[in-house]
Amino acid sequence: MQFAAAYPDRTRTLVVCGGPVSTPKLVEASAARSKSWWEETQRQRLGSDASKESIEYWNRLMAAADPRAQSGVLKAASALNLVPALARITSPTLVITTDRSALQSVDSVLGYQRTIPNSRLLVLQSDAYHVAVAKADECVTNVLAFIDEVTRPA
Repeated sequence: MQFAAAYPDRTRTLVVCGGPVSTPKLVEASAARSKSWWEETQRQRLGSDASKESIEYWNRLMAAADPRAQSGVLKAASALNLVPALARITSPTLVITTDRSALQSVDSVLGYQRTIPNSRLLVLQSDAYHVAVAKADECVTNVLAFIDEVTRPA
């Protein structure tokens, strides 16, 4: 979102999958509690439909990440405030979220999506907040259709 706002001439289309525009409370609370914060939030990330194997896979992936990178991500997320940049995004934008995300409500996503000119909101049914993982096939199908629609010559 920041890149699209700063470099509109370099951004043909933008898709935001479950991305918040300000610090999620879940990030603050999890990071403060534990060094393995991802394990505490993995079910919320991937949703109740995620298999045990999928949860374990993502936990192993996160555990293998460099702790400095994890710390950096949490630090960046704790200072997240993209609200001032949203109105400067000029490329056609698709914002995808889920109807029961623990990260942010549909109303909060709708609130920021409406400030992005030439944007639309797609709400998929899930309690996951990593919609691109939890609903990968639906996301890919909708993203490709969106890009095709907005880049097709008139």
